[in-house]
Amino acid sequence: MLTKAILVEENQIPSLRAVLCHKLNAKGHTQSEISLILKITQPMVSKYLSEKSSEKSLSGLSDKIILFTEKSKSLGFSFAITQNQISNSEYFLSTKEHILTDEKSETVNDIDNAIKILIGKDLSEIACNVKMNIARAVINAETKEDIASIPGGLVLSDGKIIMHHEPEFGASRHLSELLMGIKKINPEIYAIMNIKFSQNVLNKIIRARLKYHYLDEKYALHTRQKEFDAVIHKGSFGIEPCCYLVGKTAEEVSKKCLRLI
Repeated sequence: MLTKAILVEENQIPSLRAVLCHKLNAKGHTQSEISLILKITQPMVSKYLSEKSSEKSLSGLSDKIILFTEKSKSLGFSFAITQNQISNSEYFLSTKEHILTDEKSETVNDIDNAIKILIGKDLSEIACNVKMNIARAVINAETKEDIASIPGGLVLSDGKIIMHHEPEFGASRHLSELLMGIKKINPEIYAIMNIKFSQNVLNKIIRARLKYHYLDEKYALHTRQKEFDAVIHKGSFGIEPCCYLVGKTAEEVSKKCLRLI
């Protein structure tokens, strides 16, 4: 599904809403109707109407948006993730999955905050050979497209994070599939992070009093206990042993990680 949209800078949205409120009101729409069209509260509509709209630069753009609202009777403001240069374009096309809703925005911010917690910390004792990564699912996640992670994983030098890409939905098939399986045991788990597994790491987990369970060779989790902080895969031929820290948020997972260094 493709979505047609008008490109607006984030900092322009409040001013644009104010202009739209005045123009819709001038067309005879009530405050209640404007509230439904712009998906904002009626008190906010009243606030916008009580202020003088002086954004002349947005007048032409708002007229075009008014044409959309007259047909659809509704208008949504959203963020979009795109690799394309669209700053000079009036319209852009985006798949539905790449529109960054409020929930997806919160998910991405959670991963960003989790990484900030770890930046500058020496992770060398728990860093795995395959790149470390953090994944976070939205509520009611059904597929990997509902789970955000870092494309290519975290890049470490001397055990410290030196580079990472912006979180992206559908970026890690392995962590996404594992997280979806774990959520069947405990639906309250939304985040996961992979680290090294060794006897030393296991000792750290025990000292930190973190609860853990083992995965079978096919990465399936067999337990009726819903409360746990980590799941462990002992590895097999060609597969590195790994420990996966889990939690309700990516920030929570990062804090558990710090308890092991």
